[in-house]
Amino acid sequence: MGDVRDTTYTARTLWEWLLDTSVYFSFDATGYRRHAKHFTALPDDAGGLKVVITGANSGIGYACAMELARRGGEVVMICRDQARGEEALALIKSRATPSVEPQLILADMTDHERLKVATEQIEGPVHALIHNAGLLPLHWARGACGHELTVGVHLLGPTLLTQRLTPQLIEGGRALQRAGQREGARVVWMSSGGMYTKGVDIGYLRDLSARRPARYDGVEAYAYTKRAQVELATLLNELGHGGGCVTHHSAHPGWVDTPGVQTSLPSFWRWTQGRLRSLAEGADTAVWLALTPERLSPGFWFDRVARSPYLLGKRPRPDQREALLSYLNGELGLTQTWVTQ
Repeated sequence: MGDVRDTTYTARTLWEWLLDTSVYFSFDATGYRRHAKHFTALPDDAGGLKVVITGANSGIGYACAMELARRGGEVVMICRDQARGEEALALIKSRATPSVEPQLILADMTDHERLKVATEQIEGPVHALIHNAGLLPLHWARGACGHELTVGVHLLGPTLLTQRLTPQLIEGGRALQRAGQREGARVVWMSSGGMYTKGVDIGYLRDLSARRPARYDGVEAYAYTKRAQVELATLLNELGHGGGCVTHHSAHPGWVDTPGVQTSLPSFWRWTQGRLRSLAEGADTAVWLALTPERLSPGFWFDRVARSPYLLGKRPRPDQREALLSYLNGELGLTQTWVTQ
């Protein structure tokens, strides 16, 4: 797959282009509302599409689950905390189409054995998988399987979940293709605009998990792992994951008023008061990717438009992407055959 270039609205005025280039007036709520004027309506009926969402009890993941369930999607929520998961499930059930029943599965994204058990609870074809779970730690810490938290939550857990659900994604993708609805099942990696500042660095990821660094920068760890998500999605497409039945997309939601931003980036949160996007606005592109019947080429998406992920350079060599997948497979005890099965 070639690099996805910026295919932003051809009808943009010079003023709109300048606002987008500023970042501040693009990633914020005014940028979303300006971009939304170009959106086409989403289907009111999700047609029973089964969508698995990680981190679905709060923030953007919760907004995704709520909107998809409201439109009739069969939402499977993977959450770490039982009390918060059950609270979110009750609220989502109250808004869901009566014909579908949202499902809650408890699993920590850093606990690989628990994730394997979780996938056994998901029955039937899967039409979309949204890797939304994320965090920006203030201090270095290990997850359940011993890896640094951002590496575990953003990379290792999602890779294992994708591997385990591959047969069901293929099944769902083939069903969609037979129905002539779209190109197949979709995997959505919720990245961040922060990834623009970093490239792929396997040594950094490996060292981050190996030992506590003398100086830990959670923002840096977040950005490196979010860049890795984008490049992993690109590589899985290039390798033909799912045999043409599954496509991987990455996206960033803009600046969203989430609990994580309030606690992990308090200065940024105060600076952007009144300009941050709502949870629903931040979730919109992921919901659109899960639902739209349009045939889409894989890409890095922002406000439903494919953008270049290399606005600040940082373009990796092909061998760096391959090394990333080899590193993840090695840590998880997987072989690459899961990608091409």
